[in-house]
Amino acid sequence: MKIQNDTAAMRPMSKPPSPQELIAKADEDADGALSKTEWQSITDKISLHHNVELNADDLLEQYDEDEDGVLSDSEAQNALAGIADQLGLKPPPPPPPSERGGTAENDLLQQGIRVYQENAMLGED
Repeated sequence: MKIQNDTAAMRPMSKPPSPQELIAKADEDADGALSKTEWQSITDKISLHHNVELNADDLLEQYDEDEDGVLSDSEAQNALAGIADQLGLKPPPPPPPSERGGTAENDLLQQGIRVYQENAMLGED
């Protein structure tokens, strides 16, 4: 029996790119909009990754609000949000306050409020 070392299978799963990262990477000419070809590259990746069939042309027509034949950054983000919704994907929850750049003062204030509320419930001021 031969055991094959598949290093690809052993690699940790990487965090999927954000919609902004997908758009920036696909925007090859860096003009701030996605052409039909650039949009097709995104929908092809999503189709492959999620084993679904997406029609880039139909989606482009659906989300191209100003009908200029390209998707602006906001139109592309709306399209990706719509696709994620159709696939049942939920965005990750926001990080806790301390990881959002909250200050130690804010954390201390929140702790003080909790202690006050707990004492108030116990009848201690």
